[in-house]
Formats: sequence, C-alpha cells, structure tokens
Amino acid sequence: MDSWAPFMAAFDDMTCALDKAGLVTSGKNATAWGLWTITGAPAEGGDTVEMKGRYMDFAVKTKEGWRYRADHASMLGVADTPEE
Repeated sequence: MDSWAPFMAAFDDMTCALDKAGLVTSGKNATAWGLWTITGAPAEGGDTVEMKGRYMDFAVKTKEGWRYRADHASMLGVADTPEE
C-alpha cells in the first residue's frame, strides 16, 4: 500500500512479532487480538528502534478461505501498559 511506503522506506532490516492474546470464533466469523513489536534500523543510520502496539482483526470464512473484513493496529503510548 502506498500509504505505508514512507514508513517502510525509513527502516532497514525490519522485523515484526505478534503476541497473540485471544481468538474468538462464531460460525464463519473470527476475531483475534494481541500485541505487536516492530524493530528496525533507521535507513539513515542510528540505533535500532523498537515500536510496540496492539492489534485486532475480524475475518470471515468464505468459499475461498478466511478473508479480512476489518483490522486495527495502534501504538502503545509511552505510559501505556498492556492489559492481559
């Protein structure tokens, strides 16, 4: 997606890890949530940066397989502590 291009270009060697906290299914619907961590080295140099946040996604099972219908990700604030 073009909207993410500047962010992705700003870092080298990016990695992303998901800490899955929950999954609820009901019929053909599924909702998952948890925490994410992205690390990367600034493309222009400097120390590796670590970003943390939370995510939620909603998917529907179709004849082609699971398809995302909605998702959300947001960074944790400096003083935020994740809820278990």
